[in-house]
Amino acid sequence: MSSNQAITLTYFKGWGLAEQCRWVLASHPSSSSFENICLSTYDEFDSLLSSGELLFGQLPLLSIDGMKLVQSQTLVRYVAKRNDMQGGGIKGQARADMVAELVKDVRLGVVKWPFSEDKKEHLNTIVYPLLNRWLPVLERVLISGGGYASGEGSLCYADVLIGEVLQAYGEMFASLSGTFEDVFESEGGFVFEHLKKCHQEVVNIKGVKEYLESERRWPFPAEGDICDSYVENVKEVLGRNRGK
Repeated sequence: MSSNQAITLTYFKGWGLAEQCRWVLASHPSSSSFENICLSTYDEFDSLLSSGELLFGQLPLLSIDGMKLVQSQTLVRYVAKRNDMQGGGIKGQARADMVAELVKDVRLGVVKWPFSEDKKEHLNTIVYPLLNRWLPVLERVLISGGGYASGEGSLCYADVLIGEVLQAYGEMFASLSGTFEDVFESEGGFVFEHLKKCHQEVVNIKGVKEYLESERRWPFPAEGDICDSYVENVKEVLGRNRGK
């Protein structure tokens, strides 16, 4: 499916729950030119609430094909269906959806990271337990699926989500005086070769590569000014600073 209407994704000034959709949009030529709309003030958010565009009063908001879509996983799946990236037949699609749900859970370590006051505790209690438990599972999923999440021989949206979450954690480790490659190695030194290959295939998709190199992409909110600025932006847009 294609449309001459502009595709816009409205969110805060950072990664959060919108980044998965940005990657899936970027991965297909018909949606790779999407525009980020990043809110700065509570009044902008309040205007969206008053307009009725936010069905549940929450971001992100995807404006596409004449619709206003909310709920991050609905956004991702709509774009996948729209761009024929669901995962092949009905069984492959179901498998892809299961993988996507797991990736969403694994990604909690990234989503919560900017808001954690003790980054070391966050690593030890959330990030490492998530990765130690689920990266071996995702590796086995790719092995059993012939290298792909759907098991149907080609890249689908769930593979893009795997690539995104690996990129996120790789950048997290690199920002903490580690290396990007740390994400591909288990505690025992086992290398997740299939995850590494999936990541490489995804980041080399033309639209994804262009997105990663563009000004549309926000830097990883590691620590310091970038992290503080993102957290402050979220608070400002949601009105949590009002009355201070």
